[in-house]
Amino acid sequence: MREHFKIHNKLIRKIALDNLRVFGVIIIFLPIYYKWRNGTNFIYNEIWLWMFLGFIALLNIPVLIIYLNYYFENKNTIFTLDNEKEKIIITHCGIKKAYLKSEIKKSIYHLGIYYKNALDRGSRMPMLISDFGYWELEFENGDRYYLTNILHDFIHGTPKVANTKYRFRFYPYIKRNDSKQAIDLDKIKVKN
Repeated sequence: MREHFKIHNKLIRKIALDNLRVFGVIIIFLPIYYKWRNGTNFIYNEIWLWMFLGFIALLNIPVLIIYLNYYFENKNTIFTLDNEKEKIIITHCGIKKAYLKSEIKKSIYHLGIYYKNALDRGSRMPMLISDFGYWELEFENGDRYYLTNILHDFIHGTPKVANTKYRFRFYPYIKRNDSKQAIDLDKIKVKN
């Protein structure tokens, strides 16, 4: 079975819906709560509107930076996984290269820290940047690719390649000179 992956807009739609939820809480539920708590109507002064807009902008600046980082990394990239032939075909800037899955030297999923909750039962809150992540692939010939989840949504699925390791970071910005080791999920005991 061949799977083709190229840039999609699913992540942008999800972020837009999350922003609508935040906006709905601020505009609709905050006045209702204020009236229930204090017994008086909540009045939107100009200062309150500027504070709410500043808060929403503050939430979206990291999202915009990461999205642009991912977009510029993968704007000319398309990749295909051929599970029958055990091949990965990557087209980057018009240059098409094919690799066997056995030629993979390193495969690491870089995910947001929120997804570490499944391992340690932490109580980290999801943020707008939580759904960003990228797949670092390094081949034996030295070629290295960063395939982000604006190409494919790998966060919730099983790894596409055996022996894939994981890195959890608060801010999943693509780091080309990352020296920390990734962890193998098979070797970690899940805390109860």
